[in-house]
Amino acid sequence: MARVLVVEDTEDIASLIRHSLLREGLKVDVVTDGTGALVAIAIDPPDLVVLDLMLPDISGVDVCRKIRGMDEDHGRPPTPILMLTALSSVSDRVTGLEAGADDYLMKPFAVAELVARVRVILRRRRAETPSAVSSEVLAYGDLNVEIGSRIVRRGDRTVFLTSREFEVLVFLLRHANQVIPRETLLRRIWGTDFFGDSNVVAVTIASVRRALETAGESRLIQTIRGAGYVLRHQE
Repeated sequence: MARVLVVEDTEDIASLIRHSLLREGLKVDVVTDGTGALVAIAIDPPDLVVLDLMLPDISGVDVCRKIRGMDEDHGRPPTPILMLTALSSVSDRVTGLEAGADDYLMKPFAVAELVARVRVILRRRRAETPSAVSSEVLAYGDLNVEIGSRIVRRGDRTVFLTSREFEVLVFLLRHANQVIPRETLLRRIWGTDFFGDSNVVAVTIASVRRALETAGESRLIQTIRGAGYVLRHQE
């Protein structure tokens, strides 16, 4: 049974989310602040975190970053995070995604949409946990990606990516030197039932670039204005 950690300080909303997910056959734990969330995750990482952006002690963005740091420190795949926000500006949503959130949902939200997004994320997580680990390795120049173990290396350096960032990189790597339209990435990676802003593609690409180029390496993912993105050596 998949386990979801809900981090929400508003009692009515937390109760609504909890009962909605329990009806889906999920195990649900609820904490009301960021500190409690980090303690719970350190003890027993959940399959998914539903994280409110506005918390009483630590912002949801900071909690998200700390979760990603914990994932890296323990060498485990990134914990899926669905961020809830009452802030309507694009910049606020982008900040959450850049901090490592896999998806976001605006408040007030429809319960059906929340449940749908949770289903999609958990389904993707199950698909990413094969019973037999694949030994496939993709390589392009100094970039190496081990599919089964989800290890990414640029030269001698290990690159840490979120689950969604890894999927985007692998898709571009499998289609190296081909221009991939934004709409194709959105459909293939986020799925046809994605409800959010298509700007999520650009945000995720930017995050992957930063991770791949943090040590000053050359740019591999190019933006082709009006056409899409391509993984190739910079000319």
